[in-house]
Amino acid sequence: MVQAVEICAEQERTAKKRAEVRRLIRIKAGAGVLAVLMILLTAAGCQTGKEYTYYYYDYFDTFSSLTVYAPDETAAKRYDQIVRDYLSAYDALLDAFEPHEGVVSLYTVNEKAGTAPVAVSEELYAFLEYGLAAYDKSGKTVNIALGSVTALWQEQLNKNTEGGQAESKPADGSSETGSSEDSPSEADPAAEPQLPDPDALREAARHTDPSDVVLDPAGHTVYFRDPQIRLDAGALGKGYVCAKIEEALRAAGCRSALFSAGGNVMTIGTYPGLAGWNVGIRNPDPEAAEQVYTVWQVKDASVVTSGDYERYFMIGNTRYHHIIDPETMYPGTRYHSVTVSCRDAAVADMLSTALFLLPEEEGRALAAEYDARVLYIYNDYSAG
Repeated sequence: MVQAVEICAEQERTAKKRAEVRRLIRIKAGAGVLAVLMILLTAAGCQTGKEYTYYYYDYFDTFSSLTVYAPDETAAKRYDQIVRDYLSAYDALLDAFEPHEGVVSLYTVNEKAGTAPVAVSEELYAFLEYGLAAYDKSGKTVNIALGSVTALWQEQLNKNTEGGQAESKPADGSSETGSSEDSPSEADPAAEPQLPDPDALREAARHTDPSDVVLDPAGHTVYFRDPQIRLDAGALGKGYVCAKIEEALRAAGCRSALFSAGGNVMTIGTYPGLAGWNVGIRNPDPEAAEQVYTVWQVKDASVVTSGDYERYFMIGNTRYHHIIDPETMYPGTRYHSVTVSCRDAAVADMLSTALFLLPEEEGRALAAEYDARVLYIYNDYSAG
């Protein structure tokens, strides 16, 4: 059980807080590919200042929220607008699947950079620099040039889950069904889930070398030496945007906030009256009585989880999800989830994916380079 930390006498406020926790536990974003649902567990502690909470439903295919402490509503709305502006801008810039009018985005780059250099904004160029550097920093597990492969898996996830988890029939004859409460599965229950065509995967894998993405700092241009290469920001995008939001909020004077976007949580300062913000890490075991595996208290740090259970389909007893190992071109199978906490939100996002795919010894060594805290939840639901 999650124990309360400092409870005020106001019974009504406590009840509202608990209701909010239950509501956030139930929330799952609809069409997006999510790593995990992170749960904000702010105790109903005695506090100073005013708390304001804002919700965002239209960005990065996930539910996001901002809880912020501000001297007045005017300041809080200024922080809200900062978050909304960054989410809107980067949701368009990093979208590799749909065009956005008047925006040179990853979609634009994928469509045109194979024939001629494409000039991009300073913001997108900076992300591409970071994304390409992440390949070596992550032990070659996080590759933004893997888009030709991830697109094949995305197609099958869309066909087999339609926003939830596909109904499947494991070898033991039992039935496992799951779906988002907000976006129930529309997958055809009579259709057997299918894997990407192996020949198509092998062909796509030939076009994933990040060194074929050529950046020119003089003109802020992007060019593909391999015309069939495709970029995908999925493993890095939300963490990168969280870092940008943190930077902007701090510059605007924010001193106490928690921003949550799917499996990414970023904190500024502390929850009033506590030593940090309490962030619950979801239990991936569907049979567990408690949906919260444990709680970390964090201050001026981010928490990110990569897991195999938020969107997936089953074939027999094998689970196929969205976190693709560049070495095998198939979903990673080492763990149910890996949670990482460190100072930088972008680094935490990169590390959570990398550690999910790396052997544990290599993953812990990589985490130590960034002084990151790590929680592995293994395939038998034990943790370490």
